[in-house]
Amino acid sequence: MKLEKIKIFSKDPFLNMLGVKIEESSEGYAKVSLTATDSMVNFNGAVHGAVIFALADAAFSIACNYSQKKTAVSASISFLSAATAGDTLIAEANCDKQGKKIGGYSVKVFTSAGKLVAAFSGVSYTIS
Repeated sequence: MKLEKIKIFSKDPFLNMLGVKIEESSEGYAKVSLTATDSMVNFNGAVHGAVIFALADAAFSIACNYSQKKTAVSASISFLSAATAGDTLIAEANCDKQGKKIGGYSVKVFTSAGKLVAAFSGVSYTIS
């Protein structure tokens, strides 16, 4: 990943609060992770959907902002299985299609054991 981008994303207070780590990044790709804590689970004992969405959104943001400034136009997620406290969650984002202004991205969230937890879809708009 470009050094200036690492510095920008590593200063994000929300991602730091969640403990998100940037594992890999390149043009149109990002891999991020976090280890779920007890404070991240809901009343059913599963990792809260908001945490999973935030992790997927972080991967999406890093992948689409690698070389140009972009903003999200839309994002959606399907929660496919539960994760629990102690699980390491990994989100991998890929650019499916990039036009002049609009880009389509898909993100998969897995546990470190390989269980698919969520599928996220995002659309970006190029600002500069």
